[in-house]
Amino acid sequence: MEKARISISIDDGKKNFLSVADKLIKLNIPATLNIVPGAIDKSKKVEVETFSKEELVDLYKTGIFEIANHSNLHTNLEEDIIEGRRKLVEWLNLDKNAPLGFASPGSEIKIKKALESEKRLREMGVLYLRTHDEGGKEEYKRLDELYNKTKNPEYYVKKESNAFYSKGDFAISSLVAYKGVNDLEEILLLTDHAVKEKKGLTIMFHNFAKPNEELYSNVWTFGSDRFYKFIEYIDNYRQQGKLDILTSKDGLER
Repeated sequence: MEKARISISIDDGKKNFLSVADKLIKLNIPATLNIVPGAIDKSKKVEVETFSKEELVDLYKTGIFEIANHSNLHTNLEEDIIEGRRKLVEWLNLDKNAPLGFASPGSEIKIKKALESEKRLREMGVLYLRTHDEGGKEEYKRLDELYNKTKNPEYYVKKESNAFYSKGDFAISSLVAYKGVNDLEEILLLTDHAVKEKKGLTIMFHNFAKPNEELYSNVWTFGSDRFYKFIEYIDNYRQQGKLDILTSKDGLER
């Protein structure tokens, strides 16, 4: 890998993403949107409003966003994975055999299990699987405690080492970004490490809101203001020729 790669992976297809989408389009920063089709066609009830089908299609037509499957009803059941892909293929007018990326709901399918099940997942139309895999939990906890105590970035990078990916991977992990834990400071630490070591890095987001909005207090919300700082930060690296910003699909294939 000649330079670092950053992949932004956004779960659930929530409507609040539209508040930051224009900024991504303006800066030509791609992202992967992991969609729960059942939430869009109302076969699944959700607490936070999702895109309409028309909004999803419009986002896809920009050419900036990869649309990936997050299963029809946000489960890891085979029938839900298959049905989620089927709906997305139909809605986006894709080839009926087109494989799509799949983000495991709740990150229940870890990397080892995904690799053991790769053949079956590919038969189900899964191009790659994205999860969040902490690895050894005791070691993860130990490094987390050391980082919180010392703020030594080396501990944080080691703790979240699974968020780095390589070209050609089938199963990839990600850093889950949300305020107070994996916040802007930590995301920039991993970005700097990716640039230094010329690695791939996947960062997952859920909600976006401004400080004066009710959703801002949600634990899964990443403030729009901090998100803008992040994308401007990586765009600056890109302009320096030190990293590429790619969808998950392109990051694994190019």
